Amino acid sequence: MNNKNNLAYLLLILTTLFWSGNFIVGKAASMYEIPPFSLNFYRWFFAGLLLLPFTIKEILNKKNYILKNLSFFIVLGITSITIFNSIVYYSLYHTQVISGVLMISTIPVWIIFISSILNIEKTNIYQIIGVTLSLIGVIFIITKTDLNLIKNLDFNKGDLTMVIAMFAWALYSSLLKKKKYEISQITLLEVVIISGLIFLIPIYIIEMNLGNVIKLEKPFYLTLTYVVLFPGLASFFFWIKGISIIGANRAGAFLHLMPIFGAIMAIIIFDEKFMFYHFLGAVFIIMGITLSNKKKLMLKVAILDDYQNISQEFVDLKKLSGKYDIKIFSEPFVDEQDAISQLSDFDALLIMRERTKITSNLVSNLKKLKFIITSGMRNNAIDLSATKKRKIIVCGTEINVNPTCELTWGLILGLARNFKTEIDNMYQGYWQTTVGVELKGKILGLIGLGRVGSQVAKVAKVFGMEVIAWSENLSLDKCKELGVLPASKEDLIQNSDFISIHVQGGERYEDCITLKEFDKMKKSSYLINTSRGPIVNEDDLIIAVSTNVIAGAGIDVYNKEPLPSNHKLRFVPNILLLPHLGYVTAENYSMFYNQMIENLEACVNGKPLRVIE
Repeated sequence: MNNKNNLAYLLLILTTLFWSGNFIVGKAASMYEIPPFSLNFYRWFFAGLLLLPFTIKEILNKKNYILKNLSFFIVLGITSITIFNSIVYYSLYHTQVISGVLMISTIPVWIIFISSILNIEKTNIYQIIGVTLSLIGVIFIITKTDLNLIKNLDFNKGDLTMVIAMFAWALYSSLLKKKKYEISQITLLEVVIISGLIFLIPIYIIEMNLGNVIKLEKPFYLTLTYVVLFPGLASFFFWIKGISIIGANRAGAFLHLMPIFGAIMAIIIFDEKFMFYHFLGAVFIIMGITLSNKKKLMLKVAILDDYQNISQEFVDLKKLSGKYDIKIFSEPFVDEQDAISQLSDFDALLIMRERTKITSNLVSNLKKLKFIITSGMRNNAIDLSATKKRKIIVCGTEINVNPTCELTWGLILGLARNFKTEIDNMYQGYWQTTVGVELKGKILGLIGLGRVGSQVAKVAKVFGMEVIAWSENLSLDKCKELGVLPASKEDLIQNSDFISIHVQGGERYEDCITLKEFDKMKKSSYLINTSRGPIVNEDDLIIAVSTNVIAGAGIDVYNKEPLPSNHKLRFVPNILLLPHLGYVTAENYSMFYNQMIENLEACVNGKPLRVIE
């Protein structure tokens, strides 16, 4: 982890160094009379050209999505490519590099301000004060603390235009956060470049017609090479990689290196002087940035296990941003130590049932943890004795069992009629390659006759199947009520055509189905597991299906989730695999996330709901 962090720090330092260098090169371009708008045009023309081979395929595949959102991409292109970059180069014709980089360093503050105005993110009192202080700092630089300049409105036009650039980039960055994108980041960059270039072309033509023609000499080629490769492409990839390792918030802190790098290089290369007004402006800007990044003390809440990054679609987290500091984790943790490291500052965990193990060790190491809220009213992955010892409140939510029953029958029907093979073959151009079996008259063996098992039994009757059931605590009254025949585990294993598992799991049922059980099944039988992975020995399942001991299996749950991409199960032809979709429906997710927030609010108010003992 430390090596990866060190790599991120190096990449982010290089990014800010290259971006700072863009100001130096821009200033040098003014000295060699390289027209600013023409320079910007060629910078992004060649950057876009270099990216095109890597993005054209996705652009064509996603053309309908791009066209649908074209107006939005055009705004992004105009604010970033057309305005910001052009005006930065233009401004450097008329102002010092030091003044420019100091003003640009306030962009993170203005992003907060604009995001608040556009209702993208809520602001707080610290951020409002921070914006005010940063503005004062910018005014000090623009006016050079000279009252006569203010009185006569005799400002340096380079400083004034840099303000326009500053707001253009802040608007671009704010809008960038507004959407979830259906294209990769590199393709997004290409689309933005193309959109910006379209509107940059007429400005470039006007500049040339005014007599500002680029001289195709060494200074231009060197300048162009730098701005295309380093602040253009390399910085983009370095920035994205750095964020992916340490996160956007920590990465954002590296932007504050820009005025330092820029000022040092300007003093060394151009012999610029760091004036008193620079110092005064820098003081206010630094105070503004510091305050803007300060958040009022809020409960830190982690939403875990959101593999699809979809929680925001079911609950409006923006409305909660003023009350809670919420972070979404869309990837599973590498290991428990990684979980401890990333969750150490959080007060509450909102978790999807049994995706992340909440062990005794994890609980004891999360010193600030007060609340755990899980989907469902049962979660075997939480060590409740450990949470009780720490006096951590554990709450749950309601859950619909209908989806799991429906998915079970999807797997049964898929196995009976060879859906996997036939679907694969249809896409390969084949027609009717297998012969399926009917359900009517077949025996369905249910391991477990609880809420889900009972629903599965009722559907089986509709298909005309005979249903038998076994579990360690099987209710004979329920069997009678549902018309289900009680059976021993051995009889169920031997006689069933389809065996479907619907017990809760845990140590009692771990390795309930092993090679010993598979050997006793009919060669024509199928196993379905939508309950818990460890109930079935995965290695034995692979052997049984691969050697035709049984006809096949339908599996929605696994020992390790998400199932590793190279897991042997993925390569067994007659196993129908699903990525644990049993409870994954819009209706369930809406209930989960809304009740999680409801529970959180209740816990904070000292009146917890749906407590799990």
